[in-house]
Amino acid sequence: MSYKDYVEERKAHGALCHICPFKGQRKVGHDGPSDAEHIYILDTPTRGDSENLLGKTRYGRILNDKVGYFVKKNYLAPLGLVELIPNDRKPEYPRIGKLKVHIMSVTMCHPPDIRKLDNAIVAKAVRCCANSARWFLNERIAANPNIMLNPAGAIALSLVRDKLTPIEPYRGRLLVKPNAPFPYEDENIIASVVLRGVKPKEAWWEQFALWFNSFLKVYRKTEKQLLRLSGKAIETSFLLNNPWLVEWTKLWKKQKSARIKKEKLCTPT
Repeated sequence: MSYKDYVEERKAHGALCHICPFKGQRKVGHDGPSDAEHIYILDTPTRGDSENLLGKTRYGRILNDKVGYFVKKNYLAPLGLVELIPNDRKPEYPRIGKLKVHIMSVTMCHPPDIRKLDNAIVAKAVRCCANSARWFLNERIAANPNIMLNPAGAIALSLVRDKLTPIEPYRGRLLVKPNAPFPYEDENIIASVVLRGVKPKEAWWEQFALWFNSFLKVYRKTEKQLLRLSGKAIETSFLLNNPWLVEWTKLWKKQKSARIKKEKLCTPT
C-alpha cells in the first residue's frame, strides 16, 4: 500500500475530517512497510511533511523532510530500523535507504499556525483523527499480535495507553506491546465536543437560530401547561404512543414521583 492510500483508508475508517478544526490542511500519509513489526507513532506531521511533494501529489509523506532525516539517521538507524547508504561526497550525511519500521502520526494534518494555536483546538483535531489511527493499529494487531509500538509524543502515548499521559518520563525509551485492540470513541461524543460553541458561517444561520429559539420558548411553555393539567388524568400509555410526547412522559413521571414522596404515599420496602 502506498503512503497516499493510507490517507484514503483512514478517511474511510473513522476520520471525521468534515468537522475537524484542521480541515483544509494538506494531509500526510504513512511511510514504511505495512507489515513491519515496529510502528513509530508521531503526534502530528511536521510543516515540512505537509509541504513536501507539493504540486506533485495530493498528499505528503511522513518524516520526509529535514526533521525526518535527523530522526531516521540518529534515532531509528541505530536501532536497526533504517538502512543507511554511504555518501561518498559527504560521509557525514549518509542517504536514507530501506525502512524496516512503519511510521505514522495520530493526526494526518499539520496545525495551520502552531505558534498561535490553542491547545483545545489541537485536542479537538486529535479526537477527530484518533479513531482512524486506532483502526489502523487494530488492523495491524489482528495481522500480527507481536508488533511493537513506539509513541514519540504525548498525544501518541495517550492514544496507545488509552489515557492522558505526559511523555517526559518515557521519551526515547518506551516500547509498547498491545495486549488487546484499542477501543473506539463514540462518534456522537466526538462531534458534540468538537462542535460545542461552533456556529455555522452561512448567512441563513442567524435567521434560523432566531426562529429555533422562539420555537423552544413556545415548546417549553406548552410543556409546562400540559404537565400542570395532566395530573393523573393522562394515561402513560397515551403519552408513550405519541412520539412527540415521550419527553413529556419522562417529566410527568418525575413530577408524579416527587409528589408521591412529598405526600408520603410510597409503600415502604
